[in-house]
Order: sequence, then structure tokens, then C-alpha cells
Amino acid sequence: MTPLVEQANFNAITQGEKLRNAIELVQAKVRATVEGYSSWFETTRIDEAKLKQIVDLDNDLVGVIDRLQHEISSLSAASAKFEAAAEVVTQLRDRFLRRNELLAR
Repeated sequence: MTPLVEQANFNAITQGEKLRNAIELVQAKVRATVEGYSSWFETTRIDEAKLKQIVDLDNDLVGVIDRLQHEISSLSAASAKFEAAAEVVTQLRDRFLRRNELLAR
């Protein structure tokens, strides 16, 4: 963002701030999420199909985070196009919400 400020590229600064806010919102959701599937003394049996879906989503989340890292690292002051990174953040948010939905059932 510093090069954008130095260039007074206000449009790109606005887009960058929106992206940063979206990333921080997803981070807050991750920090606030319930950990695990059930407690140690839970009488409910683990639904193996649901657990596999959660593991698959977790693996997919890692891939999406890697894509986000790539998109952010490819940004430069000359080509401050935040659309691709914003789309990856949306994918990350959607997958994380899906994971929480599965855990809530």
C-alpha cells in the first residue's frame, strides 16, 4: 500500500483497503469459530461422512489460502488490480461458512 500512497493512487488505495477489510473479517471469523467436532464426553457418534466433508473443506481452505497468498504477492504498484485477490477472499469466506454450517448440524 505504501507505493500506492506515494503515487497518490486513491482508487487503488480504496480497493486495497476493501481487500484488507475483507481479509480481516475472515480472520475474525476463523478466530471466533468453534474448534473440533465434539467434546470428549459427547454421547453422539461421529458422522464419518460429515467428518470427511469437513476434512475435504479444510484441505480446500489451505489451497485457497495459498492462492490468496499468490494473488497478494503478485500485486504491484504498477498493476494494483485487487479483483482477483478479492475473489479468492470471497471463495475463502464461502468455504469457511460452509464448514461452520456442517459443524452446526
